[in-house]
Amino acid sequence: MSHPDPSSGIEPISIQGLARLGPKRSIIARARDHRIVMDVRKARGGDDSGPTPPECLALSLAGCVLNMSRLLAEEKGLPAGGLEVGVGGTLDPARAFGLESEFRAGFLELRVTIDGLDDWPLPERSFLLEALQERCPICDNLAHPTDVRFEIGRGTGASKA
Repeated sequence: MSHPDPSSGIEPISIQGLARLGPKRSIIARARDHRIVMDVRKARGGDDSGPTPPECLALSLAGCVLNMSRLLAEEKGLPAGGLEVGVGGTLDPARAFGLESEFRAGFLELRVTIDGLDDWPLPERSFLLEALQERCPICDNLAHPTDVRFEIGRGTGASKA
């Protein structure tokens, strides 16, 4: 697949991150100058010091929907101050633990709820839902197949987490 053409006037964004093992079951991740701690519940051997990786994925969806909703509100001149996005989903952890399951390893579905649209007319609410499906990067990645390529590194590490 070819890379985006910057002829739109907006340069493509390159995303880089690194994750390393932390204490117990935690993961210390870095993106730019930001540190993110992921962990599992104490019942699963962690310290519960941060959200799990699947929770981070769901929160990424919520964050992107909220960010896009704010942008779309600004474009339409609509209030955005009270916007709030909830996200929920269910996954079967059996495959992650190497057990047989009729279900996939990932989320069976993700449900997104957008609140704070009381002052938005109905046509703008419909516009928002359609525009999110078209313009939200995380929505796009989750709704359509994205190539994920695995490589074995040379053990030098890209940067310190």
